Amino acid sequence: MKFYLSKVEFSKNNIELYIKIPKYLDEDLAYFLGFHVGDSYMKIKKRGKTVDYHLQYDGHHLNDHLWYVNYLKPSVKRLFNKEINIQLTTNGTVRMGFRSKAIIGFLYHC
Repeated sequence: MKFYLSKVEFSKNNIELYIKIPKYLDEDLAYFLGFHVGDSYMKIKKRGKTVDYHLQYDGHHLNDHLWYVNYLKPSVKRLFNKEINIQLTTNGTVRMGFRSKAIIGFLYHC
């Protein structure tokens, strides 16, 4: 399956960081999209003339931390060429969050 990507816009930062968007659905992307639908928080917030694109995933720090580190982080790098950080929070969760106009546009429109 090929994606129709004409609505996906790249910010200047996305271009400078060489963010890429998958053109075809494969097993890796399908698994990531399933996770995204179940556990994500995606927000596009307009503040005056600027727009903030934020994507966040949260899980249980004991059950999910290794999975975030060993699977999700490399998957985001492989699919989108995006480096991300994974944090253990003080309230017992593991959090992975990042900002990208192109990635959020892709996830919104695909």
